[in-house]
Amino acid sequence: MKACLSAMCALLLVAAAAGQSWVEDGDAPDLLPGQTTIGSGPLTSISGSLSSGTDVDLYAIYISEPENFSAQTCGGTSLDSCLYLFDQNGNGVSMSEDGCGIQSWITQQFVTSPGLYYVAMSVYDYDPLNPAGLEIWNDTPWGVERQPDGPGAPGPLAAWGGGAGGSGNYFIYLTGCTYAEQGPPPPTGACCLPFTGACQVTTPTGCANLGGVYQGNGTSCTPNPCPPPPTGACCFGTGACLEITAVLCLSNGGTFNGEGSICWPNPCVSVPLEWSDNFDNYENNTVLFDIGGWSGWDHNPEAAGVVTNEQARSAPHSIRVKNPVDAVHPFSGIEGGQWRIIAWQYIPSGLSGSTYFIVNSYYQHGGPYFWTVQLRFDPSTNEVYDDLRAPGGPGLPIVYDQWVEIRIDVDFEAGWLGTVWEYYNGQLLHTGNWIVGSVGQLAIGNIDLYGPHETSVYYDDLELEPLAPPPAATRPLFAGVQYGNLPTRTTDLSGFPNVTWLSGFVFPVTAAAARPDGAIYFASGSFTIDLYLTAPEGPPIRLCRVQEATDGLAYGRGRLFGFCNYASPMGIYEINPSTGQVSLVVNTTAQGYRYFALDYNAADGKLYGYTGYGTPTGLHAIDIDTGQITPVAGPVPTENSAVAALACGYNKVYAVTVYGNAGYPMFVYDLAQGPGGTWVPMTHPFPESQSTGGAAFAPGPVPADVNCDGLINAFDIDPFVLALTDPDGYRAAYPDCIIYNADANLDGQVNAFDIDAFVELLTGGK
Repeated sequence: MKACLSAMCALLLVAAAAGQSWVEDGDAPDLLPGQTTIGSGPLTSISGSLSSGTDVDLYAIYISEPENFSAQTCGGTSLDSCLYLFDQNGNGVSMSEDGCGIQSWITQQFVTSPGLYYVAMSVYDYDPLNPAGLEIWNDTPWGVERQPDGPGAPGPLAAWGGGAGGSGNYFIYLTGCTYAEQGPPPPTGACCLPFTGACQVTTPTGCANLGGVYQGNGTSCTPNPCPPPPTGACCFGTGACLEITAVLCLSNGGTFNGEGSICWPNPCVSVPLEWSDNFDNYENNTVLFDIGGWSGWDHNPEAAGVVTNEQARSAPHSIRVKNPVDAVHPFSGIEGGQWRIIAWQYIPSGLSGSTYFIVNSYYQHGGPYFWTVQLRFDPSTNEVYDDLRAPGGPGLPIVYDQWVEIRIDVDFEAGWLGTVWEYYNGQLLHTGNWIVGSVGQLAIGNIDLYGPHETSVYYDDLELEPLAPPPAATRPLFAGVQYGNLPTRTTDLSGFPNVTWLSGFVFPVTAAAARPDGAIYFASGSFTIDLYLTAPEGPPIRLCRVQEATDGLAYGRGRLFGFCNYASPMGIYEINPSTGQVSLVVNTTAQGYRYFALDYNAADGKLYGYTGYGTPTGLHAIDIDTGQITPVAGPVPTENSAVAALACGYNKVYAVTVYGNAGYPMFVYDLAQGPGGTWVPMTHPFPESQSTGGAAFAPGPVPADVNCDGLINAFDIDPFVLALTDPDGYRAAYPDCIIYNADANLDGQVNAFDIDAFVELLTGGK
């Protein structure tokens, strides 16, 4: 049966190619009158694109031969599609889902007469509704063409709703149809879409409906005539900043700072001189959900705390915590330096169950979250103890029926894991590493007041204040894995080779590469690859679908490269980050080299790849201009020498081995050794994993390191002068640097005011 269907689809494809097609003009509407197809003679296909799972395209067609009518997407899309047919009044006639695999096939069986009809294309479970909001068709049975059988039958069509997922291109193949309107097709030309720089061939009307700028009849999108969209700094709740378009920013939940704004210094991290809340500025009985920075855990309104006048340390109000309250106040940018948290707590005698004061080092609604302070007030023992570092106690006695101070002091500069001191009622309860276990952040992510008990507990006069100014430290080495639902991880490399890795956002990473501004490109997927842009803190911003499956990414000279293992020919390709199109740079087929780990070294302008295929295996240098491949070092010295990812930084190559769970370290190769040198082991970022992934070296701007070699010395003087006097010349001479390295006084500009600050940094203040 499948073979017959395939043969029939092939015949239909031939017929469609020989017949006449309508191409979606702009974005077809989802409601009547839809998009009118205009032309002469038979209409054999409609092609278009769904931009999202809630995009529906509705077309007006004329069924001239009801007995020969059909509409299908078999072989015309990879989407889990649904086709719907409506009469000229918008009432349902027929629908198909899973008529041929996951595609759709409407036949002539419910079409009784010729006339004007409307055919709609949607994805699975995004359904047509009548004016009362009821479904015109039931969701099941699947695989059966049906007349309207839902509570909203027969219609008319008034809206769409339900679950939704999937986007992409499609063909609807038609028989027994003509255009809805007879006449010459309207002229078309290139349309420059707003805010994106994308080009689409449309009619003048279709372009206007998209809000685009029509380039004239007969103009083409090849080459793209549209100017690149303006960019600006986009701020996210993680404190991250990316310079992207307004559309990308707003569609991913960011705040756009305006065209031409920059991420240096980071405008998204607002470190308060002091945060406090005494709850006296709210009305009594206010539920603190998305009010004053407060929320419920995982953004659950039922978990939000309530303002009350039942108790107060500073009249008239406090916050009441009892089941099901899990009140959380997230913070961003609270990292580095020394900090103090103060909270006053009132526990009445007769507490019915344990209550908790919690601080997470990283928190976002829905996860991930990492615990670093969890003080448990246990009425069964009448003690408060550190539930993470000393579960079960011993602790300090709980003081009931009066206001008692909780104080948390933390020093993020004390040791690789930071140091915390916990005080209760003026007495030291516990001290130890800020990061508990193997993961965490040197940061304060929130304050969490958790009360899984029926007795009311109260908090008042909360404060967060810096005890010393935080430094501008970075964690340049970034790594992620493709499988296992593990967080990305970063390190500042202090204590090398025994470094500490801190956990970030959770997302599968197949390959990664960093731009000079600190932003990170990464690929995600196995054979179908999507390209993302992110900051080390997240979130991931999807850019495009890459034309070829990509293993390994590298960024240099303003270009993004990837190794395309399944392309023909196999080799290193340049990737357009806006469109996903690829073009061959180095063909590696003859040598048999497959570089599943790749990066670019700014110090010598070469790509570096690691391979277990061809001869010799190990680390290779690859000349972008000539294609010459030069062996540099043999495989890393482990029993299984597979390497998942490379990151190049300051003339060193960081290689992440696949089998971290076998106890293997990762390795570093200093390119200053020349060929045949030694791999040096260092702490693996994923000791719990056996997975491929990606890595990147992303320091971002480093004031006074103007030649980007990782050092601040006399070699930075000439590039600093060039950056001040000839910015374009600097960019040409140092294409893998960012000019804000010359912004020594951190005012976001490169000018003469940076000279004194540059000299001070260069001389160490002498």
